[in-house]
Amino acid sequence: MLLLYSILITVGLGLFFAFILFIADKKLRVEEDPRVEKIEKALAGLNCGACGYPSCRLAAEAMVKGEADIGACLVGGENAATEIAGIVGKEFKKKTHKNIAVVHCGIDSTTRQITAGYNGVKTCIAANLTMQGGMACRYGCLGFGDCAKVCPVDAITMKNNAPMIDIEKCIGCGKCVKVCPRHIISLRLHVPGERLVDVACSNIEPGKQVRAVCKIGCIACGICQKLSEGVFEVNDNLSRINFQKAKEKTPDWDIIIQKCPTHCILEIKTK
Repeated sequence: MLLLYSILITVGLGLFFAFILFIADKKLRVEEDPRVEKIEKALAGLNCGACGYPSCRLAAEAMVKGEADIGACLVGGENAATEIAGIVGKEFKKKTHKNIAVVHCGIDSTTRQITAGYNGVKTCIAANLTMQGGMACRYGCLGFGDCAKVCPVDAITMKNNAPMIDIEKCIGCGKCVKVCPRHIISLRLHVPGERLVDVACSNIEPGKQVRAVCKIGCIACGICQKLSEGVFEVNDNLSRINFQKAKEKTPDWDIIIQKCPTHCILEIKTK
């Protein structure tokens, strides 16, 4: 009899709490906007975080609330943005330019100068913390491909232990920029059809010291600055392009590329 009472009491308590939860669900339930599910289906579905949100679901909710741009899904691109615009009743204007990742280092396994063997964990982050990965240049690419591993669209491939960026695939999410421990990758605006030239070096040491650790590094000779009438600017022993001036002037890129004594000024070409 005692066992029967225990069972009845347990069942009764279960039914009571189930009823309480049912009432609470009815009273506290927040009806979700049906557009959220439609937007989530329009997104890439990778949950890659390139949009700034940890999941496509949260990104969709933010778009419905107006907290996120309808073009935030960089992987989905214009197709996803156009579909989402129709769902939320907004207009999506196609951009005439996009951000792309550029690697400011030109070395690979054939030109990388090594001072010591590295047998540690095969990641750039680990190697950078351990004797600079055995590299002579403490500013150069370590070559283990951390950037390629985080790219959500496979726009980065490793060739001779150096990252090669497909600028047609690149969506400018910046994940490679954040993961690089030596900060040699940056994002820059690119207008399709325009020539894409940049300095493949990040070493800010004086020219003599650069020469000692890398034969293709910038030595701050200033030739590019003179030939470009200031479009290239040498600061902290390193040449960089002033993109504001580049809009006003169109230097002879070919002459500048040819005259660079270490050939660290390169043109990045589309496939």
